[in-house]
Amino acid sequence: MVRRDSVSIVENFWREVWKAPQNPDAIDRLVAEDFVITSGGNEIRGREAFKDWVVQFQTRIIDLEFETVETFQSEDGSRVASRWRVTGKNNGFLGTAPRHEPIEMLGTAILAVREDGLLGHNWVERNAWKSTAALFDYERPASSDRSRWNSPITASITARTRGKARRSRCTSSHWSANTSGMTPPMRCRRSSASPR
Repeated sequence: MVRRDSVSIVENFWREVWKAPQNPDAIDRLVAEDFVITSGGNEIRGREAFKDWVVQFQTRIIDLEFETVETFQSEDGSRVASRWRVTGKNNGFLGTAPRHEPIEMLGTAILAVREDGLLGHNWVERNAWKSTAALFDYERPASSDRSRWNSPITASITARTRGKARRSRCTSSHWSANTSGMTPPMRCRRSSASPR
């Protein structure tokens, strides 16, 4: 059995699509037409939909830097695991205000590499909750007038960033990225013990 060098295939994908200068058009050569990305429990199906998602993602982080931390493959080369790190400046990432504050996000991707060398599926997990909580914490007003920050989401994030996670309960523990702008579809509620 000839062992495929699927690590090189994935590293080339990171280099061409995600590392500066980013080139989403390289997706046409590197992923299958029926490519699927699964991120935060959501699926984006098809090469064109994936390309649109990449463009949306990249426009929401200024000076995006993509670094691979570690990449390795299964024995037959059909799967590749890669740990990565993204940094840059917020330009509306995950529905936050584009205030250009620094962003750091860590993640893991498991990629299915087909026999023809094209990528078929990408399962992504990332620390979007921590990244987004930091952005919302950054946006909190310094003054005592916090009336515009009284939404359930910001109340939950405020409680968590102050170390009071027990006082706030969320019905979903992840933030998802979607093609309509990567907004957080999270519904939180205060517990009866939460201060008003």
